[in-house]
Amino acid sequence: MNWATVFVKNFKWDSEVGGVKDTKGNDLQLRAYIPGIDGLEIQAGRILYSDSTGTDESYINISYNVTELFKDKPSNTAQWFSKDAYKLASMEDRRYEKVRRTNNIVKQLKASGSIKVKGY
Repeated sequence: MNWATVFVKNFKWDSEVGGVKDTKGNDLQLRAYIPGIDGLEIQAGRILYSDSTGTDESYINISYNVTELFKDKPSNTAQWFSKDAYKLASMEDRRYEKVRRTNNIVKQLKASGSIKVKGY
């Protein structure tokens, strides 16, 4: 199944404010490119907190890469299952795919006895 990938991320937030608990947990995610629909990506996941500092969250993201509409070459016929896990091939056709990276700036603020965490 070379169209689906599972990601597991472990995180820990060290609180800078005294008397506030640290937050830690895991983020489990499944990322799938649906065969037959070029450019469609579905990500579904669940954030599990290890302690009582947060409530568990589920999420789903659906995105479409519009550059697939302007390709000169016809797309490869995708298969649900392949006997080869990896193939050495040119990456030229995949250069506009989404990169799995986020640049989050997270600030911890103390306001009237409560803590707010913001991410951008």
